[in-house]
Amino acid sequence: MAAGEALTAPAWEAVVSLLVPRRDLPMAVAANSVSVNISRAVGPALGGALLGAFGVSTPFLLNAVSNVGVIGALAWWPEPVRARSKLPPEHFASAMITGVRHARYNRHLIGGSTEDSGSDDDESEDDENEGSEEEKPKASVGGRATTSFAELRAQVTKRYPSSK
Repeated sequence: MAAGEALTAPAWEAVVSLLVPRRDLPMAVAANSVSVNISRAVGPALGGALLGAFGVSTPFLLNAVSNVGVIGALAWWPEPVRARSKLPPEHFASAMITGVRHARYNRHLIGGSTEDSGSDDDESEDDENEGSEEEKPKASVGGRATTSFAELRAQVTKRYPSSK
């Protein structure tokens, strides 16, 4: 059941934007998150109580009955009006190849250094490694290349100060 929840949760969360006006969306998303977390807390206890009182099949029967209501709501739901694309649909294989190519050559995905190299001012090490085949991985914040985790952290902290 948990695997099914993991697979369907993103779709259910995406539906929230279709149910409420844009101005109410932040509150609706928050209310949806609260209801999900409450059900995670209360659901197992309720299932255990039903299991103890009525046997193993009762929680599964109630889950099936509750899904009948969901299926009915989905069948009743009007299909959203979509603008017709002037482009032909992309085939699955070519879309996967494009995605892999994007991930392979996107400098933001393949660049970042996650280890602290120690001192930020250690230029002698850079001079020694200059010309070698093995370069240090680089990350970028605001278009400026960085070579250490400490420098990257400093740039991020400067750009996005905490609200303490």
